[in-house]
Amino acid sequence: MHDCVFRVTVGLLLASAFVFSAPAAELDHRRAMIGQILAISEQVVPNPAWLESEEWQSFVDEIQSPAMLAKDEVEFARAFNRAAADLPFSHYRLQRRPRADGSANQDHASGLTLTEAAHGTAILTVDHFAMSGEVMGAMVDRLRAGEYRNLVLDFRGHPGGSFPAGMALGRFLSRDPVDTGVYLTRRWFLEHGDYPTLEQIAAIEPLAELNLDAFARELEQHGVLRIVVPAHDEEVFDGRLFVLTSRQTASAAEPFVDLVSRFPKHVTVIGEPTAGSMLSGERFPVSEDWMLFAPVADFLTDQGRRLDGVGVQPHVEVPAELALETALRMIEEGASMPEDQHSF
Repeated sequence: MHDCVFRVTVGLLLASAFVFSAPAAELDHRRAMIGQILAISEQVVPNPAWLESEEWQSFVDEIQSPAMLAKDEVEFARAFNRAAADLPFSHYRLQRRPRADGSANQDHASGLTLTEAAHGTAILTVDHFAMSGEVMGAMVDRLRAGEYRNLVLDFRGHPGGSFPAGMALGRFLSRDPVDTGVYLTRRWFLEHGDYPTLEQIAAIEPLAELNLDAFARELEQHGVLRIVVPAHDEEVFDGRLFVLTSRQTASAAEPFVDLVSRFPKHVTVIGEPTAGSMLSGERFPVSEDWMLFAPVADFLTDQGRRLDGVGVQPHVEVPAELALETALRMIEEGASMPEDQHSF
């Protein structure tokens, strides 16, 4: 016991020594950066209760500790992000600011790969929802032209993105209006003190303009918004749908999986529970080189369920690397069954 106390004491003394040996200007810079991070967090993190938790206080103590102050910027950011993983909310991390030439913010590739398999099967791998609604719409046109009987959406490496791409894909799967859920900012919690009831959710006017500018404007003006994809009469997919998930399926991918898993048609979600990382986040500069990515809105499904910290359960749980194989086997077995015996 005495040896353990001695080693801990020596460790703290060494960390303090590193701090005292660092240039004063560097320490002032790090403290100012931490102060900026905490001030932004107090202003934008949606639910004030999150910042009253023991996990948050432990996090604040850790990032202000002598050992953290002693780190260079890169190591500080890495340690910050490791510590943030234990917070009671996601979408909170330090990121490098884009360089002046914009190379740190280059466009993604389309993020979509379409392949075919037996029995009229299309396999669409969706790497993210960072593409535009138009890009996804062009892929939907290809799927319509293919007249496929089975569609496999591979979301196993999908980290999220924004709603226009997901909406364009979702409209290919249902003609009915789809209530995708509500987003709640700090303003909502300060004014109401708690999450909305199902009656309150239903009373929130849906976002009138389904684009990112209107999304940001509505959140800023009203502190809450609800997205409902309207009904339409375009051609939709009416075959069997399989959605593949992993523990890396995150953010905007999660409400999509949750919604389609409840569609009244042949839908099977296969793989692992999703990441449970579903909030709306924004980036805030905290120094010349670093930005804080922080949540600005919590999310509830149309049924009033939070997905952050929870995730979405698959219908058929298998290791992610076996999900595609499992889907193709189910398609093969279903192809040899009479139509009225399909159990998907």
